[in-house]
Amino acid sequence: MYWDEVCETFVAGSSVLIYQHFIRENRERFTNRIVNELRERTGTEAVFSFRTPHVLFVLASRERHAIVFRKRLASIRSTWVAKQIRAEEHLP
Repeated sequence: MYWDEVCETFVAGSSVLIYQHFIRENRERFTNRIVNELRERTGTEAVFSFRTPHVLFVLASRERHAIVFRKRLASIRSTWVAKQIRAEEHLP
């Protein structure tokens, strides 16, 4: 997706989940950069990431969906081994 498509989808009232392969950049730095850009472009404060060794999922959440996503985040953390998936909420 292009950034304008992400923003249009978010403005239309949907939460947006982005699938992104890691590039040749420090994974932590890359994640933070994408999270910050997503927050800036959508205006949401509720941003979550789900990171595997090769793929990053970043979720820009509508506030009305954030409660459910927070519950799912807790479930993922208690179920999956940290080496398999790292799930976190990025607070502003």
